[in-house]
Amino acid sequence: MSKLTPIIMAALILSGVAHAQLSSVTTVSDVSPKDPSFGAITQSLRQGYFRLNPSNQFLPDTAVTRKELASILDQLLDTDANNELTRVQIQELLNLAKTFKSHTVSTTQTTSDLATSHTRLSTEQTVLHTDVSRLTDRVVTLEQQVQALASDNVRLQKQSNDHFNWLLLGLITSAIVGIIH
Repeated sequence: MSKLTPIIMAALILSGVAHAQLSSVTTVSDVSPKDPSFGAITQSLRQGYFRLNPSNQFLPDTAVTRKELASILDQLLDTDANNELTRVQIQELLNLAKTFKSHTVSTTQTTSDLATSHTRLSTEQTVLHTDVSRLTDRVVTLEQQVQALASDNVRLQKQSNDHFNWLLLGLITSAIVGIIH
C-alpha cells in the first residue's frame, strides 16, 4: 500500500472542502511554483493544516503519520462543525484517493522499469568493457608485431647492404685481377 504524503493529503483536503484563506504563506523552499501540487500545498499551509519546518521546507515526499492525519481531521471537523460533507464531496474525495493510488502504482511500475533498464545497461557496460579490453590487447599485440617487422626489416636491409658490399668488393677484386693478368 502506498504512503499518504502531505501532497496527497493537501489535494484530498482541498478537493472536497472549501475554507477561508489566510493572508500569506512563507515561501516554500522545496516545492516549485511550477509543481502541479503547489496550489494545494500553499492552500493547506494557509489554512493551517500543515506547517513548514524551520528551514521553510514542506518535505512533500515525507509520509503523513497517523498522529498528523488525526490532527488534520480534527482541524477540518472543528472548522466545518456546521457544514457536513455531502455525498458528492465524499465521492470526490474517494475518486481523488483512487487517482492518487493509481498514480502511485504507475510510479512503482516506472521505478521497476528503471531498475530493469539499469540492470540491462550494467550488463551491456560489462560486455562493452570486456570488448574494449579485448581490443586493447589486440592493439598491443599488433604493435608488437609491427615492431618485430620493423626490426626484421632493418636486419634484412643490413644483410642486403652487406651482400651488396661483398658483391661490389668481389667485382672490384675480379676487375683488378683481370687487369693484372
